[in-house]
Amino acid sequence: MYLGDVQKFYDHYVRFEGAKYNPLDGANDQFSWEIDTPDNKTVDDGVQVIYETADSIESQLLMLALGAWGLRPSEVVSLYRPVRAHG
Repeated sequence: MYLGDVQKFYDHYVRFEGAKYNPLDGANDQFSWEIDTPDNKTVDDGVQVIYETADSIESQLLMLALGAWGLRPSEVVSLYRPVRAHG
């Protein structure tokens, strides 16, 4: 799925933006990155329970970032910005 999306992105640049080549042409043939039936497991009800029991908006946002957005924990941490007190 991701390979196809990125290939479309590069195809657009080759056709319309003047890129010289698509670096992913033939990548699936070489690496077999695309599969017909993805084996990704769906998010279960446990994530919903954790989200609903989160005690702050920050905790709910963390659950969304990790679960729904699919970010890695290190990516979520890199988004952190300290809150400054108004005064």
